[in-house]
Amino acid sequence: PEKINPDSKTYYHFFQGIVETQGQNWKAARQGFKTALDTGYFRSVDEKATALMYMAQLDMRGRNMEGARRYLREARELDPSDAIREQINMIVKQSRIRL
Repeated sequence: PEKINPDSKTYYHFFQGIVETQGQNWKAARQGFKTALDTGYFRSVDEKATALMYMAQLDMRGRNMEGARRYLREARELDPSDAIREQINMIVKQSRIRL
């Protein structure tokens, strides 16, 4: 993955994070999403907001509520589509945290 262009690298790590989440390998999932966000060549706001939501959920698993709040705030500030905004609101409601 080091030899691919930044755009493709973002998606490589994003999808790696999703795959690792499905396998419940939380540490590798976090690293995948973090690398994708650091690379930052997402084609749409919704994709970046989705990566931020995954990071928030991983923080909640680790009981880092402040980190989860930060990621959810950042995702909401991107002004994503209504579907993504609804998912953010659902996460906030279920976890009972305040943004």
